[in-house]
Amino acid sequence: MRVLVVDDEPGIRLSLARLLSADGFDVVAADSVGGARTRLDDDKPMLVVTDLRLGDGTGLDVQQAAHAIDPDLPVIFLSGSEDQHAAITALENGAVRFLTKPARAEEILEAVRSALHLRDMARRGASGTWRQLRAADYDRGRLDRALDAIYMVFQPVVSWSRGRVIAYEALLRSTEPSLARPDRLLAAAERAGRIVELGRRIRAAVAARIPSLPEAADVYINLHADELTDPSLCAEDSPLRAYASRVVFEITERAALSDHDDANAHLSQLRALGYRVAVDDLGAGYASLAMLAELRPDVVKIDMSLVRGVRQDPTRQVLLRALIQLGTQLGIATVAEGIEDIDDLAAVIDCGGDLFQGYLFARPATTPPPIELGGLHAQLTSELRRLSTGPITPQRAPSRADVKAPLIALAALAHSLQGGASVDDQHRIADEILRLVAQLDAMVAALGSA
Repeated sequence: MRVLVVDDEPGIRLSLARLLSADGFDVVAADSVGGARTRLDDDKPMLVVTDLRLGDGTGLDVQQAAHAIDPDLPVIFLSGSEDQHAAITALENGAVRFLTKPARAEEILEAVRSALHLRDMARRGASGTWRQLRAADYDRGRLDRALDAIYMVFQPVVSWSRGRVIAYEALLRSTEPSLARPDRLLAAAERAGRIVELGRRIRAAVAARIPSLPEAADVYINLHADELTDPSLCAEDSPLRAYASRVVFEITERAALSDHDDANAHLSQLRALGYRVAVDDLGAGYASLAMLAELRPDVVKIDMSLVRGVRQDPTRQVLLRALIQLGTQLGIATVAEGIEDIDDLAAVIDCGGDLFQGYLFARPATTPPPIELGGLHAQLTSELRRLSTGPITPQRAPSRADVKAPLIALAALAHSLQGGASVDDQHRIADEILRLVAQLDAMVAALGSA
């Protein structure tokens, strides 16, 4: 079988030719895009191995020329460049592999043999075209790499009334460029039927990080519906078993729980071991309230689509207030997701919210930063005072914003006392508390006379 080697470095070109020739291939070579085009026309190779950077263009140009002659002609990139964009482009355009120099001889030979094997299978009538077989092989390869390169980042969940972080959500990441986004990695695992394997790797990665998190904080972990039937989830040697009392499994309402008739039985097993259950993305779909009745979760996370911009949307304010009140009545903690600015925070607090997650507090990070809420307390109190409709008089009853401002200020003062204030600060704080109590007393009087 004839192989075209394209590289503008004579030494590498010669080394590749010797390696492939020793393995029984007929090798022709070129040192440029123009030379490659000539060889493609004259020699009709069965496979191309090309560098990315060439004197008169790139390996992408060689790939385009090869596929113009034969759309199913396998192309392997062997490059000293770590240009991730070029690598993804090459692979999406049908390249078999993108190897980085210096690649091991066996790795190069394996890529060449695999590409020719797939092409041979397609020509013998195996299921799928060569490109479909290559795509499946590529998906397997990149998913393998992504699974080997996963790591976790953490985003805090904050209690406003307690003035501290109460939990961290563990979020999936991978250093594999083509599957760096968690939604793409999850979709690739679903297509490959490897959700259970991905879940096991995530749980092991989270368990390894829990000892480095504050002891008082819970850990939220996303759990796909298909993982419920995984025996390792409740096994004695499960890496999370020792931390069960701190772990909250988030079940997204978009997951196919309807496909699992025994979902509640599996969740009962988890609860018996000390784990808790959360419903994720409440409000993002149509089955939310039904899931509350069916799963009886410990925590509900309200989707950011209901939270962002809620200050300007009276309809969403009504919905948000109703969901928070429903959670309170059912004994379910409610976390508002997607809090990005002080307006959203003020609006959700005004609706009765206390637990929050979002960029306003911290972005996901491998090492979660310490959270200081004192500054946000001051900003929020100022914002609510701005929204107040004027001084309290017998003719004007206090608004919700009027009441919220001193209450938030009192929470901030209580938080500062917990931090160990000096004697002078304690006197100043006591005076401020008395002033705020008097302010609230005036509002009560105004309500009484209204």
